[in-house]
Amino acid sequence: MGVNKVDVDPVQLDRQADAILHRAPIDELPPPGPQAEPQKESADEESWHQMIPGLTTMLAMLVFPQWGFVEEEQKAFSTAAADVLEHAFPGGMGGRYGCYVRLMMVTAGVTLARFDADTGKFPPIGPRREKPVGPAVDGSAAAGSDTP
Repeated sequence: MGVNKVDVDPVQLDRQADAILHRAPIDELPPPGPQAEPQKESADEESWHQMIPGLTTMLAMLVFPQWGFVEEEQKAFSTAAADVLEHAFPGGMGGRYGCYVRLMMVTAGVTLARFDADTGKFPPIGPRREKPVGPAVDGSAAAGSDTP
């Protein structure tokens, strides 16, 4: 009894397996191996590189005026920050992960709005504490308190 010789093309076999796993026609699958990243055509309206320089300027004026954050430093910071944001959150604010960035920005805005620059502190966390209404009557309770 003879054995039939079977020629197997490993590349084609990998493509067929990928097609079955992804339920895509074989002709639409890319060849196996490392793929080159698609080239960016141009910075669109939603690009981090469009948004971050203005935000950096605002931060320099409102949050860090005492730092003397000069224009050259702002540009370097803006470029680096935009690159990182584009890597972590592709597509800018309109991209898939833009909602997370908006949440972080709103949270930062709410938090910074409550910062007391005179004391360098944020308000405490927890239930609101009522301040005493008047001078203490017996040294332990505030005036107007229900406790004797």
